[in-house]
Amino acid sequence: MPDNWDTFEKTKQLVFGENEPPIGAEEWAEDYLKQHFGVGTKDEISHDLNESASIEPNADGVIPLVEIIQYAHESYETDIQNVLQELTTTLTGIQQKFTEKEFKPAESLDFEHSKGRTSAFNDSLLRLFAAIDPDFSIPATTSDSNIKQAFGLEETTTELEFLERIKEMIDDLDSVVKEWNDWVSDNGTSNAEQVLNELFTQSKNEVVDLSRVKAEVALWNISEFIHSSVDGKLDIDPIYQRNDVWAPTAAISLIHSILRGIPLPSVILWENASGHFQVIDGKQRISSFLKFYGAHPSGFKLLESKMPQLKEYLVSKLSASSKPYESVINDTPNKDVARHVLGHAVLPWPLQIKNKVPNIGKWLNNQHYGPTGPEEKKMANKFLPFKLNAKTADSTVPVLKATSKKYYWQIKEEQVEQNGPTIGNIFEVGSSSYKIPVIKFDKETTPSQIRQVFKLYNSTGMKLNPTEQNNASYQDQLSLKLVLTICKIRPERGDELYEDATEFNYSDVKEEVDKITLLEDFGIKETRFNQMKIMSWVLSFLYQNTRKAEKVTTPSTTAFIELFFENAGSSSSFLSTNFETTLAMLINASELLNSNDDQKILHALSEVPLFTNKKSKQDEWDDLASVSIIVASCLIVRCVPKWKEIADKEETIQEIKDYMIKLKLPAKQQTKDQWEYFAKKILGFCEIFGLDKDNLDENKFHGNNVLQNFYDFLN
Repeated sequence: MPDNWDTFEKTKQLVFGENEPPIGAEEWAEDYLKQHFGVGTKDEISHDLNESASIEPNADGVIPLVEIIQYAHESYETDIQNVLQELTTTLTGIQQKFTEKEFKPAESLDFEHSKGRTSAFNDSLLRLFAAIDPDFSIPATTSDSNIKQAFGLEETTTELEFLERIKEMIDDLDSVVKEWNDWVSDNGTSNAEQVLNELFTQSKNEVVDLSRVKAEVALWNISEFIHSSVDGKLDIDPIYQRNDVWAPTAAISLIHSILRGIPLPSVILWENASGHFQVIDGKQRISSFLKFYGAHPSGFKLLESKMPQLKEYLVSKLSASSKPYESVINDTPNKDVARHVLGHAVLPWPLQIKNKVPNIGKWLNNQHYGPTGPEEKKMANKFLPFKLNAKTADSTVPVLKATSKKYYWQIKEEQVEQNGPTIGNIFEVGSSSYKIPVIKFDKETTPSQIRQVFKLYNSTGMKLNPTEQNNASYQDQLSLKLVLTICKIRPERGDELYEDATEFNYSDVKEEVDKITLLEDFGIKETRFNQMKIMSWVLSFLYQNTRKAEKVTTPSTTAFIELFFENAGSSSSFLSTNFETTLAMLINASELLNSNDDQKILHALSEVPLFTNKKSKQDEWDDLASVSIIVASCLIVRCVPKWKEIADKEETIQEIKDYMIKLKLPAKQQTKDQWEYFAKKILGFCEIFGLDKDNLDENKFHGNNVLQNFYDFLN
């Protein structure tokens, strides 16, 4: 140990205050240093601190023990706060889902924290797990050792180890709650608490199987899916699947794709030991064409269950001369009658009786023998055949026009194209040329592996958000690559973006890009390319004119950004040829907001109500507010020569505060209210710096005068 041990009392006071360390002085110090640094000798400690903390030795070449332990303690406390912040964020999200679904056991939970776990935090944590884990018991007294014991941890577990373990448990719980939230959305709150307990128990007890998984690829006709479902050999709703969540428009769109010959993505199935299949991925697609055809298991089950009422109705309508056929009607299996209603079979009944059997459209709307009550009508709407979209009545695609507002049974004889196969051929014939790729997992694949595969495909198979769609659609555009560069997306692979762009090299601008701090200043997270969205939005305001025939239009955010990238020969190419100027503008805008590194303007804005996001995090700001201030700052630094002098004035800061405090976020986004918010906020911010529509140099923004556009929009 270092020789200056006489500083121990001072060290102890700095680290523990009035509390005693858990063991003797020297043992405690040695253990403390080894635990946090993994070193024990003076030389090793000095080297470590010089490298990581820049703590210089004194004149004698010794780092005082007090500094060593104080630094170790501060680092340790920082780690605790970071984990606690992440933990609190996840817990708050869980609590919000519980509140939305009126989950009673979660009422009055309090996960706020200051510098550590409060008694309210501990109590809420215990009550949360008691509510969702049937095996969890709240200790009689909530001492720290009892709390650790309740979570299966040793009494000697450090605070950081405790929080890290709790975070692992809460992350697992978060996945369970998301699944539970989907279940409640589809099924209501009845049995919600029981379902949550079951899901949590299943997750807790699941053993991860890391052995190799075998799979093969095949091509299936739609008829193979239909026959497998009808024969009970295709389980489209295994326990790990969500309920049907596709909107009717999505299902209709999929049928249109099939009729037009558009290939569908692969479906993933697992064949069990009995030769039956479970759907791992592709449930919504399979469900859509099963419903359209009339072979969805849940839909057919409902229809079949209602056939006794239909047969009773048919018997009541028999004439005196037809009474002998009453037994024929009653003796016919309900399954066969249901298939006739769907148009899949023809009953061997006399014509005068058979003609009285309704088709599926009439059955669905009949109050005597059709679906009755809210639950049956909901099931029928969810699982029974649907008509195709009426909007295709004027389509230039013949098959879409011919099938508008019709059920499958009405169109199965229609040809998808001249001299081509019929719709019935595509859906019912095994030799159909329309095929769907199928990935089949081997019979030896365990259910545990299948659940893991399902989670993997669902976690990586999310629908692309608009920014991700742009990345895919415009990936070869230099302008999109430049936005990627500005946002510092994968900077370690920056040069790969420009392998084909001889006029541009990432390495040449990397140093300048690193000076742009706007996204970091506003706490904009990179989740699912959110930074790309914000920066594309900013550049769209600056360079993309929204006027049409001299009238200012107000497109949605997605449409606005797409318009910017679509104009490859216009606004976005202007970005390409003026990229260095754009970089300089963004760097200066960063400097403006930080006002010579003392962040006067950012601090002033952070004090404005509703400027930060709805979660009220101090380091995260609302997207609309962030975009408006960044756009205004860019306009100012490009068009106001003395912007630095103005930014440094105290009266400027107060003016900004006074003006911004008047503006509230719009109640709804993607509306004209949103454009009004942008117009007022950007015009007002620019006016404080003496910039308006008349002195903005539109030549610097590809002929786009966004202030003029905003002025005309408001007036």
